[in-house]
Amino acid sequence: RRAVPRGIRNPGNTCFLSCIVQCLAHCAELRKYTLDGHFWSDINEDNPLGHKGELARAFALTLSRMWSSEFRRDSISPKMLLKLFNSKMDGFSEYTQHDAQEYMSFLIDGLHEDLNRVKEKPVTSPIEQNGRPDYVVADEAWRVHKLRNDSFVADLFGGQFKSTVTCKNCQNVSTTFDPFLHVAVPLPKVTPLQAVYMSKDPTRKLLLLVLKLPGDPQYSDLHSAVLARRHDLNISKEGFIAYEVLNGLINRVILQESDKSLENVNLDDRFAVSEVDLWMPGKEKMILIGLYQRLAYPILKRCSACWKTGVTLKRCMGCYQVAYCSQFVIGQL
Repeated sequence: RRAVPRGIRNPGNTCFLSCIVQCLAHCAELRKYTLDGHFWSDINEDNPLGHKGELARAFALTLSRMWSSEFRRDSISPKMLLKLFNSKMDGFSEYTQHDAQEYMSFLIDGLHEDLNRVKEKPVTSPIEQNGRPDYVVADEAWRVHKLRNDSFVADLFGGQFKSTVTCKNCQNVSTTFDPFLHVAVPLPKVTPLQAVYMSKDPTRKLLLLVLKLPGDPQYSDLHSAVLARRHDLNISKEGFIAYEVLNGLINRVILQESDKSLENVNLDDRFAVSEVDLWMPGKEKMILIGLYQRLAYPILKRCSACWKTGVTLKRCMGCYQVAYCSQFVIGQL
């Protein structure tokens, strides 16, 4: 039978564990190292920073069940990994939700220490640059780091941060290369926004644009998002004007240089972008005059007597300020 990868059951709210294990299980180099049995000779039960090899064995057993052709269930239970996590991390209960980044840190660091080939760690000193090229110092710092941290996990996931500190008193510059096994990278916040694009060509249909703005967007970001699509829309850099639409009416013109925040704008409302000609054939720039539409009478959406909505209303032809549904006859409408 051909080995088929299996899913991981989530006892309680343990999806934080399942997603990290699945990511590592589909890392081809780590999976091959584990399933081929190479890790057995690297297990370090005497490392005080490790878990006496228990975490490495539990991870290997989990992967073997996930990729075994003999295991007949569609999913497996990660109880061994969950039990170790709860026993080693204070303040965590078994089946509640936790941070996936925190679990990834626990698992990768724990696997590294359980599989560390160094039995007795020597005393080392930080490596300073002292005017030498970066690649020379980085290589030396990594070799010193490997004297205490030599594992397949470090070989696979390890890297270095370059850290430069300048003394404000003597202007001395100190550069070091610090090792890491994992890096937390924040995901950019994206604000979706819809805008109706109106071409100056009357034969073209309206086009609904789905724009992605940065977190806490401003009105100028709307212009930038449309500019990013200008080649698809076939418009020039200054060939459009954006509007904020409220209740089907143009509420305001959005200026390109405006720093007004879109934070309080209901992003379910539509915005509009219209293509315009800012230059005449004689290369003379046109002057745009904005005309705002103002209502002489209010828009009425509910009966002025019973306050019912979603019904046909008839406006009072005397004051035009109220409207009534068919159940009420007030005077002569």
